[in-house]
Amino acid sequence: MNRVPDRLWLTGNMILGDNINVSKLLSKIVRCDLCEIYLALDTKFTINDFAFLTQSGTVKSIICENGIYKSHKNDDVAPLEDILSCVLTADSIEFSNVYFAKETMKKLTLLNFHQKLTQFILEHINQMLDVNLMDHFLKKNLEDRACVSLNFNDENHSRIFKSQIFEKINAWFPKERKPRTFPKEFVSE
Repeated sequence: MNRVPDRLWLTGNMILGDNINVSKLLSKIVRCDLCEIYLALDTKFTINDFAFLTQSGTVKSIICENGIYKSHKNDDVAPLEDILSCVLTADSIEFSNVYFAKETMKKLTLLNFHQKLTQFILEHINQMLDVNLMDHFLKKNLEDRACVSLNFNDENHSRIFKSQIFEKINAWFPKERKPRTFPKEFVSE
């Protein structure tokens, strides 16, 4: 990290992985206009770190393989609404280790993305979701035929929720609005 110059202006794409000292890296950045961010860190990455990387409002695609934490001091994971509010310009969103607090689904329905989402993937969701609120969120924010995948830590939750959301999506009209869903057994043509 000592060989990385100070006063960096980041543009384009960024991949952060392994055991990098995030605080030291961020201290070297003076401007950040990233379009795509891929995070696969072995170190703790906080909502403040994420907000710093996304503050320009230019991010179009985000993939995060690990949880985003509230702070470096504890292991509380930031709720999804706090994370997504940093990337309202994105049209492709993929997060693993997703934390839904009690009010997260209600708060998500209030978010206004700048464009429709072409991809929305959440893996390792911590709890069962309100299918009606998720249906509302998806209808409001998805591009026609968008890719959607929602998977839970609990396989039973995944099975039940997918069955319920598939019923909701199957009722969407016109049918061209229906998202492509994964895994394949939930694809509706």
